[in-house]
Amino acid sequence: MLPARMSSEHPRHTVLFPEGPGAATVIKELESGVLFVRSDDPPRAQSRAGALLAIPDDYGPARVEGVVAYRIPAALAREGGSGFGLKFDPLGPEVRARVEAWRRRAAGLADSGADRRQERRYPTSLKVVFHTEAAFEREYADNISRGGLFVRSMTPPPVGAKVTVEVTLSDGGAPLTLDCEVMRSVTQGSPGNPTGAGLRFLSVTPETRTRLDDYLAELTRPKPAQIETDDDGYVPRRG
Repeated sequence: MLPARMSSEHPRHTVLFPEGPGAATVIKELESGVLFVRSDDPPRAQSRAGALLAIPDDYGPARVEGVVAYRIPAALAREGGSGFGLKFDPLGPEVRARVEAWRRRAAGLADSGADRRQERRYPTSLKVVFHTEAAFEREYADNISRGGLFVRSMTPPPVGAKVTVEVTLSDGGAPLTLDCEVMRSVTQGSPGNPTGAGLRFLSVTPETRTRLDDYLAELTRPKPAQIETDDDGYVPRRG
């Protein structure tokens, strides 16, 4: 028997994924299989409902659905506020990989207090040689961060696959060889969302880390203003 469809009229709720010590509560809920979703008007128990997982990465909210395990109306709410417990359906491989990446990062941030701005993605156009078990492709990276990059590909490997990439930076050095895990696989592209694979670096040597950081710093460095001159090298007078 197929589960009942969630009503399209039901409002969309959002589950925030905090970073740092506050992540422990959400991690515990994920492990239990029931997420608490804040709502001023929680749906009735045992009804189908949905929520958006606000995972703090670069891929936007992830949609999940499930059954309302319990509800806390506003009249009975205390410090936690009104809402409902969403016993969510099994997560797909892409969402599961994103949640797991957030879980690992959140645990690290809780210990070190590291600033997530270090993981900011920068647009780029780098030549990449893409090695998988079944393919050898020459592609281009659309964006890059300290933790990974997105590589365009018409035949991206599935989420969870291990791949090796050779990235040619603009510093004139030898290509960087990086072992990666596929965290996102886009097989149906759209405007602004090309087909390809979002990769997470599995291990980075100190030398490679230095070159990556220098490259990212170069991307953020202000470019000098371009001054127009005439054929003799003089700046033409305006007005």
